[in-house]
Amino acid sequence: MSLAKNGAGRSEAQLLDFDSIRAVLVAALIICIPFAFEFLVVVDVHSPFLEHAYLGMTVFGPLELILLLLAVASSPLLFRRATYRGWPIGLIGAVTLTFVTFAFVVVGGPTPEGIVRIVRFAGIAGAIVAISRMSPGLMRKAVIWPLAGTVALQAAIALAQTFIWHSGRESGITVRFDHVWTQGYGTIGPYALATVLAVAIAIILSAGAFERLHPLMWVSVVLGAAAIATTFGRSGAMAVFAIAGLYGVAWVFKRKSAYLASSMAAFLPMTIGMAITWDGWSVRASETAAGEQWGREELLQRAFDVIRGNPLFGVGPGEYGPTLARTGLTATDITIVHNVPVLVAAEYGIPIGVMFAAWLGLLGVSALLTSARATAVFVAIVPYLVFNHNPIVYGYGIALFGLWLATLDYHRSHRHGDAPSSESEIGEAATATA
Repeated sequence: MSLAKNGAGRSEAQLLDFDSIRAVLVAALIICIPFAFEFLVVVDVHSPFLEHAYLGMTVFGPLELILLLLAVASSPLLFRRATYRGWPIGLIGAVTLTFVTFAFVVVGGPTPEGIVRIVRFAGIAGAIVAISRMSPGLMRKAVIWPLAGTVALQAAIALAQTFIWHSGRESGITVRFDHVWTQGYGTIGPYALATVLAVAIAIILSAGAFERLHPLMWVSVVLGAAAIATTFGRSGAMAVFAIAGLYGVAWVFKRKSAYLASSMAAFLPMTIGMAITWDGWSVRASETAAGEQWGREELLQRAFDVIRGNPLFGVGPGEYGPTLARTGLTATDITIVHNVPVLVAAEYGIPIGVMFAAWLGLLGVSALLTSARATAVFVAIVPYLVFNHNPIVYGYGIALFGLWLATLDYHRSHRHGDAPSSESEIGEAATATA
């Protein structure tokens, strides 16, 4: 990587050191994601959600601290057009979300959730800036390897907990949904775990666009897909099968063995895992057919009621839950709507909600025009945007959302179709993108 002196007179070595610091912060962010709920400080002690798990609870922990440091470390490069190749669509959206949230906080008055959300959005913008400057080699070290290690560790914990917990209670290899739901799961809950694993798997597989994946990376993908099967998360299952299907289609048209390997690494362990835990999946299927408690239709109707009451400017960042609480609902009955664009419209107003949905559509079109691997990264989070709220509500979800955006921008700027076929090609690819 060739870095000339900038206007402030910093040397090439100093700039490289700052890049290394940002890379270390990105790696620390990834490692911290699964532990976001383990070490936290409750900021909003009056939150109506304190008795209802972590929903709506404003926290500031190590994850937020790393995001704050990333925002500060990357801010000098934020508006340097030369830093980016092509339009950084993900970065533009993250910066817009930061400034829009800041505006709402200034106009409507500061709230704990509003301030923490500014930090989180600014942090993911900083992560995108940091990752956009990385060479394929540094991307591998600072992003892919930490993700692979995180996936392998969390998946191993989840699989061990599932089968060890179960083996002490019944004979035979069957795992029911209520077993997983009541035992506590890994370092985060089952649905949160499925979110992290699904998006991380897509990002790890996408690294094959620049260099061949290390065998241990393949192992982490296989373990991650198998672990998702034991969480009984429907969005996670949809994400994994979408990734596998997309790589399968890419293989049919391009006949590249790397695409077939990526498809099978996601599809086979997920399918085998679902077969082993089919009792639990049948319960989930019956719940879906019957309309489970906190059905998504009811949640959407409540959200539309909130939107109708505040169509232009919404209720404010993080104020959706408290707004429901003021209607007389108990903490047990308050569940945030499981649709991210609708939630954005409820909190920020219909105009911002429409812009957010259009931005997501633009990201999808851009990924489709970039490569099969970029498209696989995009589809990994779509089920969570449509049927969940993790990417915009929780700290770990927002951090993961930032890594997702950064990966899409990274692929768009580098635009490689698949792994180089020789070491010389790998060197040429790294040189061309440095």
